[in-house]
This record gives sequence, structure tokens and C-alpha cells, in this order.
Amino acid sequence: MCRYTRGVDRFDRDLVQSCFWPDATTVFPLSADSVFKGQYSDYLDIDVETWKPYTAQQHYLCNHFSEIDGDRALAETYQFSFYWKIPGDDPQLNSENSGRYFRELGSIH
Repeated sequence: MCRYTRGVDRFDRDLVQSCFWPDATTVFPLSADSVFKGQYSDYLDIDVETWKPYTAQQHYLCNHFSEIDGDRALAETYQFSFYWKIPGDDPQLNSENSGRYFRELGSIH
């Protein structure tokens, strides 16, 4: 999770992609009415576009839970994140959010 948020905060597509298997699939909300379901690399193409108006992003990771059961793993992490748009000194362009990252992995070898 730290490597993932480090990549996002540094606008580093390659670092973010390195957190996922090449054939990883994902489910991510795109808006209140739309959800992406598919290959993570395809989602990342969309996500990188949303980074463009920002001068900085900052993620803070909070409670983390992980569990391994046989060949399955679960990780859940709560986060707060802050975003600054151009120009960074206009508070109406800055935003924050909170959320939960949830990862489930199967067939771990």
C-alpha cells in the first residue's frame, strides 16, 4: 500500500503499475454512476488522465488489516488524501477525501 500511494503521490505510473500482477483485474468507481471492471492496466490508463490537473497529491494511510488463509490473502487499508490543483494557492481548487483500499488475492504461490 505504501508503494502504491507513493507512486500515485509522485505521479509515477510505472511505480503504481508495479504494485499489481500484469494480469490483475480491478473494480474501481469512476463516478457516482459508473464503475470500472477489468484489467488494472486499463484502469490505470484512465486514472493517469485524472492526475493531470494536479500539482500535488498526498495520501495518508491509516488502519491496516491483512490476513492470509491458504492460497488467499486479504488486505484492507483506510486512507485520507489531499489534492492541489493549479494554481495551488486557490483553496477552492484543493480537495480532500477518505476511503478504503481493499485487495483480495487468490492463488498465491
